[in-house]
Amino acid sequence: MNLEIKGIHYHISDATHEFIEKKLQRIDFSKEYLVDVAITVTKESHGYKVDGKAHFRWGTHIVAAEETHELYEAIELMMDKFEKAIRKEKKKKVDTKVGHKHAADIQAAEALSGLSDDDLEEADDLEP
Repeated sequence: MNLEIKGIHYHISDATHEFIEKKLQRIDFSKEYLVDVAITVTKESHGYKVDGKAHFRWGTHIVAAEETHELYEAIELMMDKFEKAIRKEKKKKVDTKVGHKHAADIQAAEALSGLSDDDLEEADDLEP
């Protein structure tokens, strides 16, 4: 996963950079599915705007943004939205594949249910 943190009209301090990286740990569950993550902090006249963009390996883009007077509050709120959107997208794609696998397991179990008790005991003995 490529990570980019940048500031527009704002210099990202080491403390802010560390805070953002700490908050990004909330999306570690999806690291293997993400190609790029970009966080942009923009200083505006009335406060801060924080944008998060994520690109999944299957081509989907997720965008979350938040705007408040306080920088760290904006980061927190944006990360809440970001994490929720990433979880939703991952669940749509990955759980669909798992669902098909689960259906295959059910069919295999149904096929085994037709075996006699002796056959099942023999199959249990073969399992590691």
